[in-house]
Amino acid sequence: MDKKKPHKKKIPNTWLRQERELRGWSQAELADKIGTTAREISRWETGENPPGPFNRTQLHAAFEQNPVKLGADQIIRRYPLYENIPIDRSPYFTSREGVLQKLRELLVADKATALKQAVKGLGGTGKTQIALEYAYRYYNTYRAILWAGADSPEMLFKSFVQIAETLNLPERNEQEQKQAVRAVRRWLGNNTEWLLILDNLEDPNILADFLPLKYDGHVLVTTRAQTIGICEHSIEVEKMSNEEGAFLLLRRAGIISLYDPFSKASVNDQEVAKKISEEVDGLPLALDQAGAYIAEHGYTLSEYLDLYRVQHIELLRRRGIATFGHPASVYVTFELCFERIKQNNQAAGELLQFCAYLHPDTILVDMIVTGASNLGPILEPVAANHIQLTDAIDELLKYSLFRRNTDGKTFTMHRLVQAVILDKIGKQEQQQLMERVVQVIDSAYEAAGSSLIQDNERYAIIQYTAQYDSHALHCAKLIEQLGIENIEAVFLLLAAGNSLRERGLYRSAKPLLKQAVKLCERIKGPEDPFTAHCITSLACLYEQAGQYDRAEPLYQRALEINECAPEPNYVIIAYSLNNLGQFYTHRRNYPLAEQFFNKALAMQEKSLGLEHPDNETILHNMTILYLEQGKYDLAEQVDKRAKTLRVQEQRSNDIAIVADLANSILLDIKQGNHDHAESLCQQALLILDKAQVPPEHPLRTLLLSYLARIYTQQMKIVQAEELYTHVLNIRKKMLGPDHLDLAETLLGLAELYKHQGNYDQAEPLYEQALDIRKKALGLEHNAVIETLVDLAELYKHIKKYDHAKPLYEEALISIKKAHGPMHELMGYTVIAYIPLLEEIGQWEEAKVFSDYLRLLNPEWVEAVRTLQKEAFERCEPREK
Repeated sequence: MDKKKPHKKKIPNTWLRQERELRGWSQAELADKIGTTAREISRWETGENPPGPFNRTQLHAAFEQNPVKLGADQIIRRYPLYENIPIDRSPYFTSREGVLQKLRELLVADKATALKQAVKGLGGTGKTQIALEYAYRYYNTYRAILWAGADSPEMLFKSFVQIAETLNLPERNEQEQKQAVRAVRRWLGNNTEWLLILDNLEDPNILADFLPLKYDGHVLVTTRAQTIGICEHSIEVEKMSNEEGAFLLLRRAGIISLYDPFSKASVNDQEVAKKISEEVDGLPLALDQAGAYIAEHGYTLSEYLDLYRVQHIELLRRRGIATFGHPASVYVTFELCFERIKQNNQAAGELLQFCAYLHPDTILVDMIVTGASNLGPILEPVAANHIQLTDAIDELLKYSLFRRNTDGKTFTMHRLVQAVILDKIGKQEQQQLMERVVQVIDSAYEAAGSSLIQDNERYAIIQYTAQYDSHALHCAKLIEQLGIENIEAVFLLLAAGNSLRERGLYRSAKPLLKQAVKLCERIKGPEDPFTAHCITSLACLYEQAGQYDRAEPLYQRALEINECAPEPNYVIIAYSLNNLGQFYTHRRNYPLAEQFFNKALAMQEKSLGLEHPDNETILHNMTILYLEQGKYDLAEQVDKRAKTLRVQEQRSNDIAIVADLANSILLDIKQGNHDHAESLCQQALLILDKAQVPPEHPLRTLLLSYLARIYTQQMKIVQAEELYTHVLNIRKKMLGPDHLDLAETLLGLAELYKHQGNYDQAEPLYEQALDIRKKALGLEHNAVIETLVDLAELYKHIKKYDHAKPLYEEALISIKKAHGPMHELMGYTVIAYIPLLEEIGQWEEAKVFSDYLRLLNPEWVEAVRTLQKEAFERCEPREK
């Protein structure tokens, strides 16, 4: 058989040049290091001649680099005998070293199954470029490199006919072209050291007529299909990270040279390039397009980013001049996929459109099945039929428009796929689809039990609703953009907002609940009871997030709406009164809190009866109120009645008892029953564990903070510090730096350090807690006064008198303003202040305050002295 004259190609050794330039070496300097000439180095870098075995060893030693990159695996032969690569090598190939290395390892493995490998991924991820780079990178290791388009049987047939020409086979001139195809098949079976690239294979079943049963060459397949049965292994081409994408963009736009490292770009260009990479979701084709546009039109990166955010669809349509093997734009690439999918499976096309409105990273098939009745005439019967739904999903997987996540239950969809789909749907159809999406997610929340979100069962359902929250957040923006105004949208926003709020994710919940209130006001009216329900949820969020000035007027407005309803529902009014009682308990306005609780309980008992289980909620909150005030007898009485109601409802094993256990724990702590409190804490935490309540949930952190207090009193110092630190980190993350719960944790940890004698660590914690309480509660609040005195006591103990004295004075001024000069807090503070005055020699002022003490009510002075004695003892370090 005649052999075609080899076509000699220069393959530049870009890695050799890059490694040299990274080290700042000239060609002459590198030549001196390895004992050769600068001319020889130049020939190696341009591909005119590869380095020989000795020089490869010397290069490896000089660079301390992988010899594969420097040409050490290249054999003496400088080019293949046969080659038909149709595309020039891209000089911008970036950040796929791991894929190439893995591909090489798999292909050269000593296994028959390793001879065929696939690179798979979404259109535009650079699969063809990887195959092309592999061919050029290992150009000198093959006797033949053969390229075939494989997106259809007809294309593959045509490619094999051309390969017969490349191989100079006698059958190339046969009129019956099947003879040429068979000849190529025989050649592949009879020869070795060849690479066959099958680009864009869609149907692996067509290969039986083209590949021999046994062969000793390498087959490299590129495909969009997620499942490719002909290959034992396949390599998924991921989207680029923000930095990888930025590097490609900077090179493609000409902002840095092909041989410059990423760090060569300015810090500003690096950051803006990362933002552009994030905007296009790391899709290499989109990054290549962006770089080409910037280079061709002279835009700066910032100018392009601003333009993209306004006109991204138009930019996704524009490919640029130099395309390096991928002439179609991102828009056209995806558009062609969509059309083919619609032709193959209409339901798959409908499913793709539906999912364009969901969060792209966690598409739940179960959610779609649950809401099947809302999907429209084409998709509804398919979603209700497991086999047909699987077929539709497989069609999307075939083009990598869906990608199965590792959990096996969810799928991912690229953001640019969603963008192109949404652009192709008319506005009226968009609204119709969006309404369907809202109904489907509503159905999912309802099936999970979100209607119970205000009930005692709320902790049991958050593990289910969490998986829908990302979709609700995603849809919230589209609801506003598309002008969706129906009660189903309000249900969605409210359910998601409450789900996020119950898990302590206040920043995410806030915009949803605000949007729910506004939308409900437009649909139902500002005085409708359901509007009051939405307002109450938003008020709860503000209260839990420590934004009390925003929560209070909302609670009051909700109560007013419910009281003024044409047909008042007294149970709902009692619910509003109970909310205000809770609010004022947290604000430590105990008289007002008790007033609201009593009104709520009386109204609910009148409406439902004395023994109704729903009364338990109010009784539970009243227990907390009395515990906070130190009225332990009343707390025990109310708590006993609440527990009786719960037992009557036979919910003793329900997670609802955790909140009641928290009351009992707090009562035990305040009464010094620490061992029993610890046992209850462990019991409550076990219930939360079984219910899979998240680690960051407020109820869990409350219990852990109680346990830390218990350990402090039990002198389990290490365990207490670990728990306080854990709770502190969670509350900082979930609540922000100014929440009252954070102040409580800081004070607990400060007290622990004080007990250990670690005053330097305790001091800044007291100061932070005082600052938080001042901001949240005001200067005259009892909690602020108590913290002022505690910090002053610490300063007095460590003899920082100049720090302690102004704190005592501030506390006395606040007490006088808030309560008058004869309040017991005044006595408490004066008793603490007199020793300081005596220690710093201000005897006359000390005598004035001593005389003042005698004027105070003698019935509680002794009690105040006892409390003060306990306070002094708390300042004394304990043995470790």
